Amino acid sequence: MTQFILNGLAMYGWLAIVAASFAILFRVAGFFHFAHGLAITAGPYCLFFLLARSVPFAPSLILALICSGAVGVAVHGFVYRNVARHGLNPLALLLASLGVYLIGQNFISLFCGDDPVTPSHALLDGSLTVLGGRISGTNCICLLLSFVVAFLSGPVLAVTSLGKSMRAIAANRRLSVELGIQTERVMVLTYFLASAAAGLGGIMIAYDTSARPTMGIDALLPAVVAVVLGGNTGIKGVLCAALLLAMTTHIGVMYLSSLWQQSIVFAVLLVFLLFRAFARGPQIVASNGSS
Repeated sequence: MTQFILNGLAMYGWLAIVAASFAILFRVAGFFHFAHGLAITAGPYCLFFLLARSVPFAPSLILALICSGAVGVAVHGFVYRNVARHGLNPLALLLASLGVYLIGQNFISLFCGDDPVTPSHALLDGSLTVLGGRISGTNCICLLLSFVVAFLSGPVLAVTSLGKSMRAIAANRRLSVELGIQTERVMVLTYFLASAAAGLGGIMIAYDTSARPTMGIDALLPAVVAVVLGGNTGIKGVLCAALLLAMTTHIGVMYLSSLWQQSIVFAVLLVFLLFRAFARGPQIVASNGSS
């Protein structure tokens, strides 16, 4: 039992980072940015590319995070901004994001192959024994990073000028423009920072298991579910939902095959949606038409 709980905490480490980054983009952009999975994948592949050419780990990590951030900015600048100029609804942006992700995933598969890439690093290869269970060094660092995200996300969004601008745009973009907020600058910074954080989550996943071209969507789907479960409670609510998903998934694996992980995630979402629907009761929709 202890080992499954530690495995759940290990999953929470990267899921919290990815879910928090996706939640910020979803709040500000107003649609499900599925191309976020491309930023998750770009980070580890860029890191491995640089390490294979004998670039030291620290600068390689920084450049990999910059690469993930640049992917998010590029998708926003070349795709979303041009689609939005034509006044299309969020559904068009959603379909565009799916298209971008699928094209990017296939390019990664074409140039890097489909075989999993398993990296190693002296700092991340060790493990700790906790109450008879073991947790890897990668998971420990990832957990630490997730706690940093949990404690700093609220104050950063509430106090900093960037955080205030992001919340203003999320509430009412048109009013934000009239108030003099440089919305395009804020959007670029939001995409860069959130995508860089997603790349960090991808790197943690790669060192924990392996990197593969499809890892982006595999990591993004539970993050999307965590954002839906978190609702309008802010980043801390999303992080609590991520913890619930991680622990439920790995405790469920005690009785089911590991192949059921994604199914358990969406089962939790379905139960939550049904419970919320029954709790609210039947809704009466007023009609404006005249007989």
